[in-house]
Amino acid sequence: MLNPDMNLKALSFYHTSNKVLLPLSALSYINYKYKLHYDSYVYPVTTSLIGYHSYLSTSCIITDYLKPPTLNRIARIVNAKSHLVAGTGFLYYIYQQNKEM
Repeated sequence: MLNPDMNLKALSFYHTSNKVLLPLSALSYINYKYKLHYDSYVYPVTTSLIGYHSYLSTSCIITDYLKPPTLNRIARIVNAKSHLVAGTGFLYYIYQQNKEM
């Protein structure tokens, strides 16, 4: 799954979920601002969706601008690993925050 920009299902989900991204981000902000306590529902979905969009967008940039195969492969591995570590870290942080409530 190092080339998600070449997968039609991944791109289809990217474009479909794009319509949900902004309203979900606004809902996360409203939940945070007014302390509605829907953190365990809203934040993980928002975080996962933003991470997915970031991963696929970065993959498209790598496809467009990094032509040498070795450099392209290294960038894709770094992209996948960094998004996996960051996404897991954010979700773990959200889980720890909700556990304290």
